[in-house]
Amino acid sequence: MNYENLLLDSIINIPDTLNSNNVEMFESIMNMVQAAIILVDPNAKDMPIVFVNDAFVKMTGYSKEDAIGKNARFLQGDFQNQTPKMELKKAISEQKSCEIEFKNYAKDGRAFYNLLNITPLFDKEGKLIYYIGVQFDITNSIEYRKITTIKRLSEGLTHEINTAMAPLKGHMEMLQYDIEAIDDEKTKEYMLDSLQSIQKSKKIIEEISSSLHYFSSTEHEDTQEVDILETINSSIIEYEEKLKLNEISLKIESEENITTHSERDALIHLWSILLDNSIDALIETQTNRAITIVVKKIKNTIQVTYKDNAKGINPEIQGDIFKALTKSKDYGGKGIGLFVAKAIVDNNNGNISFTTSQKGTNFTIELQIS
Repeated sequence: MNYENLLLDSIINIPDTLNSNNVEMFESIMNMVQAAIILVDPNAKDMPIVFVNDAFVKMTGYSKEDAIGKNARFLQGDFQNQTPKMELKKAISEQKSCEIEFKNYAKDGRAFYNLLNITPLFDKEGKLIYYIGVQFDITNSIEYRKITTIKRLSEGLTHEINTAMAPLKGHMEMLQYDIEAIDDEKTKEYMLDSLQSIQKSKKIIEEISSSLHYFSSTEHEDTQEVDILETINSSIIEYEEKLKLNEISLKIESEENITTHSERDALIHLWSILLDNSIDALIETQTNRAITIVVKKIKNTIQVTYKDNAKGINPEIQGDIFKALTKSKDYGGKGIGLFVAKAIVDNNNGNISFTTSQKGTNFTIELQIS
């Protein structure tokens, strides 16, 4: 048993530690514990918090004055209809311990997942005097479980998607040939429009499959010295028609001969995600659609910035933009592209960040120079 558990056991087993002579000692002990601690009075109306330690303040951003006197549910914000709440109520009614997970919100609005362990404290006569709650921020563990699940699903989905898509290209080419032979112009135009919609959907599915394949793959190509500008130009090739069709200008501002050690295909995929993201955002912009890619050296760092003049990213999702299944576009989106982009950057020991406003969005990648 570790030092923190010994301290907690001493408090649970000796409730009279809380008498007036030892309040300062109790506070000192609780402030030494790295886990967030709350003490709740079950005999007062609405079971208010009567004590929180320093770790609670650090985890939630709420001061001791903010928390004391309130019911602990205030940490749930507007997310109070949670299933674990019933388990907690049952444990309190039966005066038993329980351990549950809650989604909580820090003072700055940041959401985090809280593992709460509550234990009733009784005096020598067996009367319930307090509940002590031990809280842990397990957000990273939750995200890890999500990622692991996505990886397992991705391995199977990628194979199934590619198998199903394989014959589609041939069928679509044959269908276009047949449509061109139709004499009625209105019917031909309608069917060609429908075929174009199918082709767009096929492209999206292929992009999702490509991202899933990279994300789920445990074996990647060997790293090599890669020319950044060459990988950017390679990623642009498949988007030339889409840029032209949507009247989007593309400009590259780059110094020459900037290289890094990386997987070439991974970098091409990274640039493709950022370019595709900007193009889709710009489709909603009426005029003067433009993307600028700036590549420059800053000491030992390569900085690549994708700039667009679209309407910007929805403020509600900006904090989650690099998380799996967060859609970055109000008009749709695959919800995995930027998540994979960050995975590629992280794999290269780099950094990805963004700035956004109603005038546009900039995504900046920083990598090490070879």
